[in-house]
Amino acid sequence: MDWSAGLWMLIGMGLGVGTSWGFLGTRSVVKTDSPADPVQLYLAKIQSLQSQLQCSELAYQMAITVGQFQAGYLARISHELRSPLSSIIGTHQLILADLCNDSAEEREFVSLAHAATLRMVSMLDQILRVAKLAAGRSRLKLQPLSLKTLFEEIDHLTCIQAQDRGLHLQVIYPHVEGAVVADQQWLQQVLLNLVATAIDAMTTGSIRLSAALLPEAGTVQIWVEDQRPDGAWAEPIDLLRMPPAPELATADHPSPGLTLLSNQMILAQMQGHLELVAPALPQRVSQPEDHEGFTTRICCTLPLATAYCAVNC
Repeated sequence: MDWSAGLWMLIGMGLGVGTSWGFLGTRSVVKTDSPADPVQLYLAKIQSLQSQLQCSELAYQMAITVGQFQAGYLARISHELRSPLSSIIGTHQLILADLCNDSAEEREFVSLAHAATLRMVSMLDQILRVAKLAAGRSRLKLQPLSLKTLFEEIDHLTCIQAQDRGLHLQVIYPHVEGAVVADQQWLQQVLLNLVATAIDAMTTGSIRLSAALLPEAGTVQIWVEDQRPDGAWAEPIDLLRMPPAPELATADHPSPGLTLLSNQMILAQMQGHLELVAPALPQRVSQPEDHEGFTTRICCTLPLATAYCAVNC
């Protein structure tokens, strides 16, 4: 009995010592892996919160800018759609009020309403195409495009129109062969819109299409410059409260303002941007040397093919 009691006592002492060593070992491990100084943790948390705050402020400013742009775009669309609608309503009111002298005049009014309807449908088609592109429902085919080939196509499609109006269209090809990354169909449409809008707004003067390669920035700047009258860009401040302009009721294409906004949205989807440059003010863009005499200067900036492939290929 005494021998067995002593044995159990030794076993108990061994377990006690083992448990104590295990507890001390655990304490030492906890002490080794203990967290850093609370002050350092506090400073790191402040830095993280400051970074998140800066990102939130940037996202907020971008959301405001996008919202203002979309609001202006919707105001422009509403204003221009009112013009053909007013023409349609006006002609039908004349017919319904029996104010036509004879059936021939009544038929003429119906023809005018039909033409206004077709113009409105064409305008809606253009707006919907751009809206689908901005919403991601239409995919872009981004690929390297030769500037020389692109300029040749624009020159071929617009030279006769410029000659018929007595305008001088000057296409300056790049001195160094370069390629821009864009969707061929959409970029061609943007440049055609810019040149055609300038031709329609002018009765005399010159239009110039040129390009500048900026390898250090990895971009290409395509310039469309013209000598349209100073009042060509004059517009009312509040489009929704102003009556539709009479010339919009018979125009076969959107106004310069809506065309500019649409082109800006298209270029944004191709990782580019559009800028309307004031000739008298210094700008961040690389302006051509001999830009005197041009009252409207539009710069389209797009990725250079070599820089784009180096990052994405």
